Amino acid sequence: MDDATFPYLYDVSTDSSHPLSDRDVVVFGAAETCDVGIKGVAANERLFQIEAPTDGCFLQPLSKTQPISVNQAPVTKRTTLKHLAIIQAGPRLFVFVEHDDPSISTSYTANQWLIDQLLQASQEAPPAEIGRTLLDVPSMDDSQLFLPPEFPGAIELPARQMLIGRDSTRADICLPDVRVSRVHGWISRTGNTATITDLKSANGTFVNGQPVQQPREIQEGDRIQIGPYNLVFTGDALFPLSHDKNVQLVANDLVRRVPDRKHWGKKKVILDDVSLVIRPKEFVCILGPSGSGKTTLLSALSARVRADEGQVMLNGQDLYAHFDALKQNLTVVPQKDVLHDVLPLNLALRYTAKLRLPGDMSRHDIEWRIDEMLDSVNLTQHQYTQIRRLSGGQIKRASWVNEVICNPSLIFLDEVTSGLDDQTDCEMMQLFRRIADEGKTIICVTHSVTYVEQQCDLVVILATGGSLAFVGPPADALKYFNISRLGEVYQRLKEKPANQWKDEFRQTGFYEQYVERRLPNKVERRASDCVKSRQQPRELLAIIRQFLLLTRRYFSIKCADRRAMVMMFGQSLFIALLLAWLFGDISNMNVEDEANQIAQLVAPGLSLKDLFEEDQEKILKEAEEIKRADLSSKLLFLLAISSLWLGCNSSAKEIVKERSIYTKERDVGLNVISYYGSKLALLSILCVLQTSLLFWIVRTFTHLGGEVGEQWLLLSLSSVTGVSIGLAISAMSTTEDLAVTIVPITLIPQIILAGLIAPLADLTRVFSQTFISSYWSYQGLLYSLSKPLQDRLRDASALDLEELYTQSAVCSLLGSHIAFFALLAIVALYARDIRHGSSRRWLGIG
Repeated sequence: MDDATFPYLYDVSTDSSHPLSDRDVVVFGAAETCDVGIKGVAANERLFQIEAPTDGCFLQPLSKTQPISVNQAPVTKRTTLKHLAIIQAGPRLFVFVEHDDPSISTSYTANQWLIDQLLQASQEAPPAEIGRTLLDVPSMDDSQLFLPPEFPGAIELPARQMLIGRDSTRADICLPDVRVSRVHGWISRTGNTATITDLKSANGTFVNGQPVQQPREIQEGDRIQIGPYNLVFTGDALFPLSHDKNVQLVANDLVRRVPDRKHWGKKKVILDDVSLVIRPKEFVCILGPSGSGKTTLLSALSARVRADEGQVMLNGQDLYAHFDALKQNLTVVPQKDVLHDVLPLNLALRYTAKLRLPGDMSRHDIEWRIDEMLDSVNLTQHQYTQIRRLSGGQIKRASWVNEVICNPSLIFLDEVTSGLDDQTDCEMMQLFRRIADEGKTIICVTHSVTYVEQQCDLVVILATGGSLAFVGPPADALKYFNISRLGEVYQRLKEKPANQWKDEFRQTGFYEQYVERRLPNKVERRASDCVKSRQQPRELLAIIRQFLLLTRRYFSIKCADRRAMVMMFGQSLFIALLLAWLFGDISNMNVEDEANQIAQLVAPGLSLKDLFEEDQEKILKEAEEIKRADLSSKLLFLLAISSLWLGCNSSAKEIVKERSIYTKERDVGLNVISYYGSKLALLSILCVLQTSLLFWIVRTFTHLGGEVGEQWLLLSLSSVTGVSIGLAISAMSTTEDLAVTIVPITLIPQIILAGLIAPLADLTRVFSQTFISSYWSYQGLLYSLSKPLQDRLRDASALDLEELYTQSAVCSLLGSHIAFFALLAIVALYARDIRHGSSRRWLGIG
């Protein structure tokens, strides 16, 4: 702003300042009697006057034809002006600057996006509509939780503490959106500064894009983000810049490069200097042939994978720099359905709502939200149906509900209509059109163009290599490419090189109208904006809450898949019966026949009695103990390996098969520790039950001796170790087939190096003691046998451990193996986040 005597009125259109201190009344308009002449209005028109007595400044509207508003609130009488008030008079905009302070330039920058929007609206809308550009919302009924609020021009902040939240009965400043906690935070003002505190809200409070983790002082011009609401602190009030039905997305010169496989060390451009502006309530389709960068553009716009160059601005804020503050306001609906299809529809949505919505929402509120969303897509009658039994179109609509249940304002659709029949495609496009008309901004990548012309506001057409070939209404696209239907554009794009399409389009009026005129002034990114801040639930209670919720969901999934549960416990039953049949009753060994056969080999024609008449009973007893020790060791070995195998086999696919669901839920705040912990906890319980069934049947029918409690504990730990190994395999695998292939490669060494098949010595023994879990479980089980059997095994070099290794030491060593593989799995999950788009993920504890 200009350096001027305070107070003054800044004219945005002419970039000039008009002092107000040299006279008591200053009249603005086109009439000759006006003190400040305003162009662009009717002759002799007097717009308004500013009165500047000693006790403040006031605006008095004078025009009978031009609407006058202050901070977007229409005024018809004398109105007090506050510092940095935005005045809209017909087609002109002004900013009232009352005093000089260091925050003036910062405050003006914070309001610049709003000013740009009002300027655009003044050029495109009739004067009567200008005042409703951003805050045209219905009045609020406190009984309707999910309706957007009716903001006044500003929310006055008295000099006291005020609660901010969703609950109108408790909050002084009510923001009734599902992304706002019931009691979200508080703010108190002293003079032109204020203090804001987040009260452990589910989605956080942000100031200038940074999370509020402790009481923070704010000053004039600071932006506060709470859920979908974007507020500017003006010194004594909160001025709303945007709400949940007002989202504008601006992309400035986006470029994306990837390594060129054909030319080592070089990179190729897959997104070539693309600029776009998508306004509130617009439904935009991105079209183009394969390899044109449609998904790349969608990923850059949604911050799933950042562009290498350029900016993406959401309501005037850098989406990449302030992703934590803005991510609640957008969602990506992927091509692949991210639903657990074994669950009934309403139960799956209930878990999604509990995971993504604030934890203080009551069950009644959640059910109301689910019913409302299902009714909006005509799925209410199917809410109790198992998802896998729905039709293709119904599953697509269910996926839509699953992603928008948290009420995002900006929705990205990635090939969601692919593979659908013509009727379902039509229904989905009509649904998107209706949602856009209700206030959402929708961006859709699609190959199916049948209904694009009827439903979309704009089409973005990309040529090969990510070059922008056209932006504009579908009807204009037909004229520009000289085609009769939109599907023919793919053939037309082959007629010229991509760069030629790009250069030619930039010379057209379409580019000027739908790109250049829409683009606001570029905002230079400050160094501080580039700091990556990826926050997960900060409190231990939030992590525990997610863990309990995910465990309940996982249990519901397991119970719903009855066939898998039957197979899981059927494995234990089958192995147990097979072992019982093979070993029989090892407590009652009859070795006399075997001894006589050996005697025949030593002295043909003689029996054991003839050879050892006096020592026959002693020899038979020792032979029985040797055989019992041998069979017991083999049986315990098979039990240990079976328990380990059951655990590993049951868990090896449990993470990788949910790869798409995991990725999506990580985008909306899934905690890695909670997710992995829920898998480990429930699978460990199930595998311990499997092992208990196996052990009980085998011990009952074989009369296996030894300490029952020690044997059960060691076998249970062995099965949990198998679970941790399987989850590590699953976390590191890219496909289910790869996980299945790795399982035997991992477990065969557990069999060979456990210590039964061959004696272990030197490096082999050290390696087994370090890496082979079955070695410890097997040796620990041998120590659970009676002392005479242990002596026999030690004499036969089967018992490899020293006596100092007590059962508690063996259990601790198995526990360390469990912890190691758990850590390996968690690291693999974080590595996957970094590998597949770390720009949108959390690299802290979450």
